[in-house]
Amino acid sequence: INKHMIFDRAYAHLVKLDLNNSFHIDTLLDRGDDTFLQACDLALEHFTESEEYEKCSVIKKFKDFIHNSSG
Repeated sequence: INKHMIFDRAYAHLVKLDLNNSFHIDTLLDRGDDTFLQACDLALEHFTESEEYEKCSVIKKFKDFIHNSSG
């Protein structure tokens, strides 16, 4: 398994989250710890390097949601 495949699989799971679904929101906020945010940063770096900016935008949306909700 290569690095790109791992990031693509993680992204495929992330995009299934619905920020209008209270269960998804609660789970994201519960699991959105420093480790999750670090993984998001690594994914952002990977997708930036491969110029997949749409994926970066989605990942950043979830990161921002966690940061803004943990206030």
